[in-house]
Amino acid sequence: MQRGAFAVYPLVLLLAIGAAAADSLDWADDLDEALSRAQAEGKLVLLVLESELCPWCVKLTEETLTAEAVTTHRERFVAVKVSVADQPELGTRYARRGVPQSVFLTGEGRQVGKVEGFVPATIFAARMRDAWAARDLPAEIANFEATRESRPLDAQELARLGRLYVATGQEQKAEPVLEQALEQASQLDNATAAGARLDLLIARLPAQDGELAPELVNWLETNAQHARVVEAQYYAGYALALKGEGQTALALWAKVIAATPESTCGVLAAYYTQFVREAMQRRSNGG
Repeated sequence: MQRGAFAVYPLVLLLAIGAAAADSLDWADDLDEALSRAQAEGKLVLLVLESELCPWCVKLTEETLTAEAVTTHRERFVAVKVSVADQPELGTRYARRGVPQSVFLTGEGRQVGKVEGFVPATIFAARMRDAWAARDLPAEIANFEATRESRPLDAQELARLGRLYVATGQEQKAEPVLEQALEQASQLDNATAAGARLDLLIARLPAQDGELAPELVNWLETNAQHARVVEAQYYAGYALALKGEGQTALALWAKVIAATPESTCGVLAAYYTQFVREAMQRRSNGG
C-alpha cells in the first residue's frame, strides 16, 4: 500500500506541472527568439520591459500575467521579458514613461499596441484583443510611410495614417501627422476632420494629462452624433478625473459602460470608475 501511494505522487506532480505549463503564457528566452517564432507561427510578440527594483513589475508578473483572462490568449502571443538595464536601447524606444511597459509587436518588430504600467488582468486582456485585431495595420502604415518618401500625403491620407498610429499606440508619431492633416482640414469631410481632431487629443493626452479635458468636452458637445463618441466619452472622463473632477468623469464613464461594456473603453471605464469612487470616498472620510 505504501509503495503504491509513493508511486502515484510523481505522476500527480507531473500532471500538476503539465497543467501549470499549459495555463501559462508562451515565454521565449530573448527578443530575437520571440520575433523569429512569432513570424514563423503567425503570432504576435508580447514584450514586457521591466527593471530589477520595480515592485510594479513584480506585481504585473505575479498577478496580471498569470491570470486566466490573460493566459487564455497564449495561442496568439510569444511572450518575453527584458530588463531595461540589460537592454537600455529598448527602454529608450518603448519605455520612455517608465516600467513596467508591455509592447505588442509583429514578428517583423512593428508595434501594434502597448500597455503602460501595472494594470489588472481584465484591462491587459482587452489590450491583447486590441493588439490581435490590429495585427494587419502595420502593413498599411508601411505603405503610407513608403508613399511619403516619394510624394506628400494628402489630408485624407494623413488623417488615416495618424489614426493608424494612435490605434497601434504610437502617439509620438501620430501627433505631427495629425497636425499636418488638420492644417488641410478644408480638404476633409466633417466626420474625418472631427476624427482627426479626436485622435490628436488622444495622442497628446499622455503628455498633457488633465489639461486637455476642456477640449475633449468641447469635442463631445460639437460632435454628439459622431461614430466615435463613446471613445471620446472615455478619454474625456479620464482627463476630467486627472483634473479632480470625479463626478463629471463618473457620469461620462457610466455612459461608456452602458453603451459598450465589453469594449476596451468599457472595461477601462469600469475599472477607473471603481478607482475614482474609492478615492472620493477616502477623501470624504478625511483619509
